[in-house]
Amino acid sequence: MNVIFLDVDGVINLCLERPQPDGSGEYRWSGLKRDRMANLNRIVNATGAVVVISSSWKYSKTLEQINRMFREVGFIGQVIDFTPNLSGKRWRVRGYEILAWLVEHWDTVDGFCLIDDGPWTSGIKALEDRLVRLVSEDGLLDSYVERCVAALRLDWEPDRYDH
Repeated sequence: MNVIFLDVDGVINLCLERPQPDGSGEYRWSGLKRDRMANLNRIVNATGAVVVISSSWKYSKTLEQINRMFREVGFIGQVIDFTPNLSGKRWRVRGYEILAWLVEHWDTVDGFCLIDDGPWTSGIKALEDRLVRLVSEDGLLDSYVERCVAALRLDWEPDRYDH
């Protein structure tokens, strides 16, 4: 199976406003964008990929809620799982959470990519080669679709990595 490790905020939920450098204010988000979801659908159509949520959304939503919300804005694929929660530090360990998920499922994964607006790969080479890093205010634009498809088609040799 091909797997997309998906961050939601900054990918299909665009950042409209960030906190100020002095710490005042808060993040404001657009809500799930139908056109960004259409681009995710293009990746799913091209690769048959399923989605695993690596986003902080895994702390506040169930798989059923996410699948329903995604379908409401046109998602044709399936969200099948969350990455594990390895620490209360959340995003600081996102790369290790993705790697832990891969270790648990390595014999069923044919290819994978990470779609995220952050550099959360923690220096893990196996992940950095497959990270498609977006801009939070733009999200999953058309221009990123082919990069995601190419990342999903990279050779995956789990025996090359410690697991």
